This record gives sequence, structure tokens and C-alpha cells, in this order.
Amino acid sequence: MVLVLAFVFTNCATYKTKYSETAKMHQTNVNKTVSHTFYLIGDAGLSPIGGMNPVLAVFQKELEKANENSTALFLGDNIYPAGLPDKKDDAIAYRTAKNHLDAQLATLENYKGRPLFIPGNHDWYNDGLKGLERQENYIKKKLEQKNPFLPENGCPLEVVKLNDQVVVIAIDTEWYLANWDKHPTINDKCEIKSRSKFWEEVEGAIKKNIGKTTLIALHHPMVTYGPHGGQFSFKQQIYPSKNSIPLPFLGSVVNLLRKTTGATQEDDQNKRYREFKNRMVTLAQYSDKVIFTSGHEHTLQYIVENNTPQIVSGSGAKKGVSRLLGGSKFSTGHRGYAVLEVYQDGSSEVQYYGVSDAREKTPLFNTQVLPADRSTSE
Repeated sequence: MVLVLAFVFTNCATYKTKYSETAKMHQTNVNKTVSHTFYLIGDAGLSPIGGMNPVLAVFQKELEKANENSTALFLGDNIYPAGLPDKKDDAIAYRTAKNHLDAQLATLENYKGRPLFIPGNHDWYNDGLKGLERQENYIKKKLEQKNPFLPENGCPLEVVKLNDQVVVIAIDTEWYLANWDKHPTINDKCEIKSRSKFWEEVEGAIKKNIGKTTLIALHHPMVTYGPHGGQFSFKQQIYPSKNSIPLPFLGSVVNLLRKTTGATQEDDQNKRYREFKNRMVTLAQYSDKVIFTSGHEHTLQYIVENNTPQIVSGSGAKKGVSRLLGGSKFSTGHRGYAVLEVYQDGSSEVQYYGVSDAREKTPLFNTQVLPADRSTSE
């Protein structure tokens, strides 16, 4: 009992905007030439029927100003609560899910750059691979651009060369974390048919692109200090099931077990999740130009650990809690998105924006992500 109470009162995450003592706000150098811009938004799959949530409304205006040397990257959980159902099975659920996806697609109507959707765990929750392919096919029909949904066919990995300096490695993390026994056809359309082969391809992609800014786009973050990383708010300790019945002691026990046992594959203490992130972080060390970007947590976070920056931008529809721990430089429960600028000298910087219910955009944090290449000057 004493240990549980200690856990409750000393491990409370909050919605507040937090900055580490070592966080450095970066002054944008307007004299630099932009090589590529990424507009990063995750977990945006929830909007009012017939409209857009406030973040997407502001995101749309942001994209309307963007040029063709850019990518709008939707970081998974594109449809809440459970992907795109078959309209023959449940017409009402289909229309609701379609609405959530249409709101994101509407942000791209006047966008000149490249849209790119990657899947999240919630996108797998309706008929598994079949539901995921329904979403992929729907997006492809709506958008004219080449390969707007990657990886294709429920496969795990796709490498996208954006220019001579910038590459994206798009990864479906749920493919790796899933219990394949429940998805017997999961690799039928894929060249990569095992987790060991997957790691060979990841290593090869990173090594092949050493010297280029390499954005590894995943739904699940490699570092996080929100609920999926074992950090919970005081309210979550009292109401662990998101209902109106307070369960203070039981709730704390549930969260403690979640933090220490990794009972769900969606939390980073899960054995397979831990295996994934440890291997991915290790392979990232081959290059000093790797940047992780992800959603999953409904927060904005900037973390630098193991020599690799992590951009968490998963508050495209929902708010979340976090703590400032480890290599955290910034975190907030605001809904919003992030913009990553990659410059021709190899340097890059990220700007985080919060969005209010009144659809007002507020700059929250910006910092240099990678320094300029030593051999390159403008």
C-alpha cells in the first residue's frame, strides 16, 4: 500500500507545457536555403461529423502556404477508434470512420507538396490487414499523388528518397508488434516475411543513406514520457478506465503493473516493443543524421537520447499528459503539430505549434535538431 501511494504522488504526468533547464530555443536563420520541409501530425483521426477538429483546420492553412518541396506526414492512428470498417457490415460506423479520414484528406486540397500517411495501431483494429488495406485503398482513390500511404499492403518498411539530401524510412511498427498468429496472411504480399529480414533491411537503408538527413517515421515512439512510457496523471490513477467510478487504489495498481510488466504491446515496457526500440536505436547509431518522428502519445515532445533526436507529434486530435524526464527538452499536452525544416547545409530545426479550441495557433518551442555538415557551407 505504501509503495502504491508513493507511486501515485511522485509519478504524476501533467498537461502543462514544460521545458528542461538545458532546452535551447533556436533563432531561425532566414538566410539558409530550405532543402525540404516536413509537416508532422499524428493521431489526427477524430473530427466532428461534417467538419474538422481545430488542429486540422489550422494545419490546413499551414499546408496551403507550403511549397512543393515538402511532405505532410500523418503519423498513424488516422481513424479512431478502430480503423475503417466494411460499410456492408456497419454502415453507420463506416460513415463515422470515413468522416474522420476525410477531415485529414481535406487539409490537402490546396497543398502543393507530397502527402504521406503511415499506419498506427488503431488503423489495424478493424479486420486487421483487411481493414488496413481498406484504408490504404480509400486514401489512394482520394489522392492523385504517388504512394500516399506507406508501407503498402500491410508490409513493414518503405524507403522514400525525397531529394539528394533527404530520405524517409516509413515503418509500420504495428506489423512488428502484432501477434502474427492472429494475422496468418500478414506477409503474403511482402518481400519481407520475417522480423530478422526486417532488421537487415532497416540496417541497409540507414547505412545506404549515411550523410543524408534520414527521417525514420514510425507510429510508436522510441522514447516517450507519457502513458505509453509509464507516466500517468493523477486523474488516471483515480480513474484508470476512463469512467466516472473512482478506483484510486485499484487504478494505481493497474497503472503500476502496466508500467512494470508491459502487459499491452502498445506500451514501451512490453517485451516485443522493448525489443523493437532497443534494436532500432542501436541501428540508428550508424548515422549521425537520423531523426525519429512518431505519434502514439497524444502530446508534443522533443527528446534527445542515445545521440538521436525524437520528435513526438501525436496530438492531432486529442490531448495527453507527459513528464519531463531523461533527455526530454520540451513536452506539452496541447493539441497541435510540428514543422521540421531541413536545410541545404545539412542542418535542421523543428518548431512546435499548439492549437486552441478557438483555432488559434501558438508557437510553443523551436530548436535545432541537427547541426550543419562540416563539409558544406552556403
